[in-house]
Amino acid sequence: AVGMTALQGENALALTISAKRSLDPEVIQLEKEQAIKRNEVLEFVHNRETMDDLGGWYTYKEWIQKRKIALTPEAIAYGLKFPKGVLVSGVPGCGKSLAARVTSSFFGLPLLKFDVGKVFQSLVGQSEATIRAMAKTAEAVAPVVLWIEEIEKSAAGSQSSGNSDSGTTARVMATLLTWMQETTKPIFFFATCNNVDAMPPELYRKGRFTEIWGVSEPDSAERAEIWSIKLKAVRPQCYGSAYDYKALVDASFMYTGAEIEVAVENAMFDAFDDGREFETSDLVNAINEMKGQYITSKTQIDRTRDWMKKKVRMVSETELLSADEQTIRDGWNDIREIREE
Repeated sequence: AVGMTALQGENALALTISAKRSLDPEVIQLEKEQAIKRNEVLEFVHNRETMDDLGGWYTYKEWIQKRKIALTPEAIAYGLKFPKGVLVSGVPGCGKSLAARVTSSFFGLPLLKFDVGKVFQSLVGQSEATIRAMAKTAEAVAPVVLWIEEIEKSAAGSQSSGNSDSGTTARVMATLLTWMQETTKPIFFFATCNNVDAMPPELYRKGRFTEIWGVSEPDSAERAEIWSIKLKAVRPQCYGSAYDYKALVDASFMYTGAEIEVAVENAMFDAFDDGREFETSDLVNAINEMKGQYITSKTQIDRTRDWMKKKVRMVSETELLSADEQTIRDGWNDIREIREE
């Protein structure tokens, strides 16, 4: 019942005794979710994903493993503080949103999603009041993971806010960032960002978050793991031996996890239309027919790569190359292998 008012808690207890003839935590949890929904900008997210559903991200997984103990009495006695959270930026479709849900499950904490777009109201001062109300609710529910999706969109225009909206955006962002900086409650902020060009410097400075991470297209080992995860989700009985993973990994060079998932879906549609089970060739064809965003959004992705090289730590400790550099590197590796043979 943490996070509910005294009256809401009493009503939840009365409901579970009336309906179940016992104190059922699930009934109280449902009532708590209804109370949170009244906040409008917060959403209680149910998720069943685990670390096994997140392909790659090896460095991040090792890092988060060491932070899981922060709530234990031994860690508190040792002097460890609850981590502020992370800002994950980088190429779209590489698992940032999935990582937020996985982090919540891994910590064993509820996940609240903060919709910044609903903050802005028509009345003067109402937007800032909405932020403060959200902060009180999150602190009451803590410990909790607070997921802020595409935080750069809420910050867009804050630099020129005085000319465009009488400073509302700037005040909202200042209220949010100040609260994130000063709150002492165990709230793990998980913010994602796709467009690094729109992020103001004060958003990613050290101290606002425990760590700033960058994510790029998966390498060959990560793609193999992602293919395995996506195929296991749709064909758990045969995903391990029925497909040629080397062919899938080679065909999906520079493709993201989201694009691999779409390729599996397209291959299933094609095979179902033919009245048969889908095979490796269907998956390869689906990938080949797809124009990856490393081609369609090359300029923006290259800018994102340059930014990540200078400012962030990668979720996997692989060398960050552009698509052209990676193609050249793979070509030289092929030549080297032929010479060795």
